[in-house]
Amino acid sequence: MNFAIIAQQLVSGMGSSLMIFVLTLLFSMPLGLLVAFGRMSKIKPLQAVIKVFIAILRGTPLILQLLILGTIILQSKFMSHRGSSLDSGKNSVI
Repeated sequence: MNFAIIAQQLVSGMGSSLMIFVLTLLFSMPLGLLVAFGRMSKIKPLQAVIKVFIAILRGTPLILQLLILGTIILQSKFMSHRGSSLDSGKNSVI
């Protein structure tokens, strides 16, 4: 193996890691601020919803949360194609 090839792959991997970090930061900061402000809110129903949200997130393993989120995203992606021109019923078999 050539050192230049290995170094190039390492730099590429570092770039990917930094991109994931930046995207995570961009999405997590606003969500965290909304949850924090909701928790400190004087509106009791909002506080209750945020408390339940926090309890669910704290009480379940991260892998389960990712599995549920991934399933929801995949289902919504495939369900959005239902009723499209690809599934117009012309060639469907009952």
